Amino acid sequence: MKKITLSAIFLISILTLSACGKSQENTEVNQITNEIKQESQEVDKVESKEEKKLGELKKVDTSDWKTYKNEEYGFEVKYPKGWSIEEEKDDEDKVFHIKAEEAKYYFEGTPVGAVFRLSVSSDLDAKKNFDNYISNAFDKYDNCYVNKVYINNIEASRYKCFFGNEIVFNKNSNFWQFDDNGGLSDMYKDDLNDTFEGVLQSIKFTK
Repeated sequence: MKKITLSAIFLISILTLSACGKSQENTEVNQITNEIKQESQEVDKVESKEEKKLGELKKVDTSDWKTYKNEEYGFEVKYPKGWSIEEEKDDEDKVFHIKAEEAKYYFEGTPVGAVFRLSVSSDLDAKKNFDNYISNAFDKYDNCYVNKVYINNIEASRYKCFFGNEIVFNKNSNFWQFDDNGGLSDMYKDDLNDTFEGVLQSIKFTK
């Protein structure tokens, strides 16, 4: 009887130690899991803030700007005093060059006349070609972002990468692009960033 009792006690002790070991192991696993979850939540918060920052349009006062209206494509856009808008036809594309009066902005050492570009294309392959270009750029380069933005209730995609700022959207069966000519709004941030945002937020369609 004593042998049975001692054996039982020994067995219980082994099981207890094993259970304690598993309990400690489970505690450590749970602790690591919680730490990973916490780190993931912190990353999500940062990404969420960055997405919000990139997705929102900066409010710029354009009340004293000039307004350009185009009946052919049914849109209007504002631009600062001392600037101008010139139209250029290129195959299936129509490009509106939004220019500063003086060529004081340079890209790779060359004076840039067209500071910003708003282009519209009726080519059915334009969107497909742009998507392929963006896909290749995102594969090759880091620090590229894309976010949805709304320009006067028009949903658009805003891309930011080595090529600067590029905003694209579809309207009236056409593919539209608005860009800062290779990143000028970043190169001349203090001077051109607000202007770029102001022009962007002023784009409106009348039909």
